[in-house]
Amino acid sequence: MNFDAVLAIMVLMLLGMLFFGPWQELCTAYARQIAFECRDRIFDLAADGKLDFRSQEYRVIRSSMEKLIRFAHDMTLLNFIYITWHLRRKRATTSESHLTTALESIKDLETKAKIRACVERAHFAMFLMMVAKSPLTFWFAFVFVFSRKLGSQLPSRSRSFANPWGEVLQVEAENARVNKGNMKAVA
Repeated sequence: MNFDAVLAIMVLMLLGMLFFGPWQELCTAYARQIAFECRDRIFDLAADGKLDFRSQEYRVIRSSMEKLIRFAHDMTLLNFIYITWHLRRKRATTSESHLTTALESIKDLETKAKIRACVERAHFAMFLMMVAKSPLTFWFAFVFVFSRKLGSQLPSRSRSFANPWGEVLQVEAENARVNKGNMKAVA
């Protein structure tokens, strides 16, 4: 066998080990860190008196963010597609997450806007994590970014594309406990 072929195979194996090992953990850690920061900002809003710690809204939002953090390690594009399909087939989800319902019931518009921004940021981080953890979408995203030469409107376009999926991510995270056995079968 040719030395170059052996070297190419070894490099591909090394890249595969890096991609399916430390890279996956790094992506999950990134998304969780963003979600933790957002949860902390929501806590700070409550500490500043903008939201009551004992209110139903605060408890639901905090609980939903914690579910999103716990569910992050199971979020891959394949799991997301399978769970979405499975939950829709079983009609185990609602069209709106508990987090969105609680967020919409907040009366103070400034507080609502700040919390919504935090939630959208956490959902976007989870979406990026899923894309980065999937070899196929990772390379498509890589090619897309460089084909656009890192255009100035890319971040806003990416967020507007990812925002609708954030609600689906949240619903899936809130229903993950019900389908925990199904997720392990996919992983």
